[in-house]
Amino acid sequence: MKQHRQRNGQEGIAMIIVVCIMAVLVMMSLALLLASSVMTQNAGRVKDQEQSRILTVSLADELEKELTVTPSQQEKTQASGTILEFVNSKIISGSWSSGEEQTLDSSALNQTNELSAQATLSWEEGENGYTDASLYITVHCIYHNMPFSVTTIYNAYTAYASDDENQNEDVQDTLYWIRSERR
Repeated sequence: MKQHRQRNGQEGIAMIIVVCIMAVLVMMSLALLLASSVMTQNAGRVKDQEQSRILTVSLADELEKELTVTPSQQEKTQASGTILEFVNSKIISGSWSSGEEQTLDSSALNQTNELSAQATLSWEEGENGYTDASLYITVHCIYHNMPFSVTTIYNAYTAYASDDENQNEDVQDTLYWIRSERR
């Protein structure tokens, strides 16, 4: 009978050890599952941030292509509705005051709840009025609640015909823009 009790005691201890080992293994499995879940969530957040940055920079580049037309290209690209035509007409006509902001929502993009984009434009008059002005364009995109903004600064210049004798008196009605800085 003593042997039978001793044998049951050893089996009980073995059972407790097995249950403890199983509990440790289950806890380790849960810890791995939690770690992989956190890493997947962080990877998704990084992907969304990068996508927001790419969209913002791409939109800023497209605006720059429309805005930085050289005088030789101007005759070829007389399309109405460009950002160059918008900016020049507002500044030259005086309907857009220096320092005032203009906001353009991106109607070209198929905006959903996951994506929104807008460009905010403002300009500062230079020493010679609008002929040496600075234009600030801030593009702001939000993708999956991850915002990103980029500001590009452009400097204005005017182009004169090579045979124009009165270059300082007769400024053409077209401003040309060159990028000076992006941040």
